[in-house]
Amino acid sequence: MFTAGAHDGKTVPLVPRTTLALRADWLVAPQQRINAGVVWASEQSVDFNNLCKIPVYAVADARYAYQVKNMELSLGINNLFDRHYVASCGSDVQCYWGWDRRIVATATFQF
Repeated sequence: MFTAGAHDGKTVPLVPRTTLALRADWLVAPQQRINAGVVWASEQSVDFNNLCKIPVYAVADARYAYQVKNMELSLGINNLFDRHYVASCGSDVQCYWGWDRRIVATATFQF
């Protein structure tokens, strides 16, 4: 929040006043891991006059990973509940939706 000047008392544009991220990680078996999390962001102003707002949003994700020697195979779901939310804005007339639900498969090798 600005504490002096032309925007005294206004919030800084595109910066949520509060964010919260919670993650959990479980080792299901020696080679198997599940993790999940949620990110929550409070309302954000789009402009210096705080006339336009990005609403509060929360997004959850989950991931399963299996370790085989020096390789990890994983399958993740981002935006688990397929929430529609505004991720950011360039101005009060140019805003961008967050990603829809995505399923991501990865293979990671260690040398």
